[in-house]
Amino acid sequence: MKGSLSQVDMFILKECVEVKNLDKRIRRVDARIQRLVNRADVELRVNVPGVGKTSVAVIMAEIGDPKRFESGKELASWAGLAPSVYQSAGKNLSGRITKRGSKWLRRTMVQVAHAATKVRDSKLKLFYLRVKARKGAKTAIVALARKIPTIIHLLLKGEEYVDESFEKRFRLRGSPHLRGLSLDDMATALRDAGYLVRGPYG
Repeated sequence: MKGSLSQVDMFILKECVEVKNLDKRIRRVDARIQRLVNRADVELRVNVPGVGKTSVAVIMAEIGDPKRFESGKELASWAGLAPSVYQSAGKNLSGRITKRGSKWLRRTMVQVAHAATKVRDSKLKLFYLRVKARKGAKTAIVALARKIPTIIHLLLKGEEYVDESFEKRFRLRGSPHLRGLSLDDMATALRDAGYLVRGPYG
């Protein structure tokens, strides 16, 4: 192909070929991971809203032996999702998350939290909406990402995950973050809080 392609054209073609080879390598790695992961464990954990097969593989690889974590809170703390605690005027106050521990697990939990907010009729989504209404979307995502490891810990211990109900009320008045909620999300949150919500036609 001499004389018909410029140096730029040859560079682009070479990059395209290398991208195809990279895709093949990624598929081989994914296939290898799926062979190493226990299928029963994967099927059990993907029942949690927002958790998929890829995220399960990352979570299991980062956690390792689950027996070293006595509780879900300890697992969340190891992922760096626990709020930092400091003293001011003799009082213990909580601040931003510590970001200590496994950054890969922390990032995966945040991705799972984002996915969980898109699952309809999920208690985790309602939890996210409630925190979002009071403290904003970013804080709500982190709170949800911190909650999911506690559920994962239950599954690692062989317990069954069941959507739990929330006793806290959804505070609507005076909230500056309601503009980001759709009418359907507001109606769902209100119904879950015990209110009767009707549309314009009954």
